[in-house]
Amino acid sequence: MSKVMVRAWAIARAAVVKFGGKVREYLAAALRQAWSEQKAVNVIQVHEWTNARGMKIILRATHVTMDTYKDDWGIKYSKPCNEVVIHDLTVGNKVIRGCVLRDLYNGQSVLNAGEQIMDGKKIKMIIILPADIEAAVWGRYDEIENANKARRVEMAKKESAELQRKIAHGYDVKSGSYAWGDC
Repeated sequence: MSKVMVRAWAIARAAVVKFGGKVREYLAAALRQAWSEQKAVNVIQVHEWTNARGMKIILRATHVTMDTYKDDWGIKYSKPCNEVVIHDLTVGNKVIRGCVLRDLYNGQSVLNAGEQIMDGKKIKMIIILPADIEAAVWGRYDEIENANKARRVEMAKKESAELQRKIAHGYDVKSGSYAWGDC
């Protein structure tokens, strides 16, 4: 709550500098804007578990469903997206940032951190991902991806049926037009 109020006051003060007037005149609109910004921030999920070797593992990740960006003129745009951003992965004392991917290894979901140096040795770091943590982090992501895949399959079926209907009525696929009679 205090972060929202601090942000609202900052927005209101910036409006006073830009448009003139008093801070109180802009505070209500600034508070609405600060709350909307707070809601738009994706929450970082933190998950901890211990692997088979007894090492403590901490995963910090966010599921992003809306991508917001500004163009060269400062206009904000938003577009839907579906991705899981892994902020960092801590294995024992080692913090890994960068390319950590969810992968399948021997039919099991794992986190693949590539080659890392642990205890002076270069090893390929693959961490088995517990099912409950995978569901918590990637559950909604997988639902959206499966729905998109089903929608694409349905669209491909409809397009194929439409093409077959056109061909039955004289459509020529090579020329992209209907061929009648002596063509």
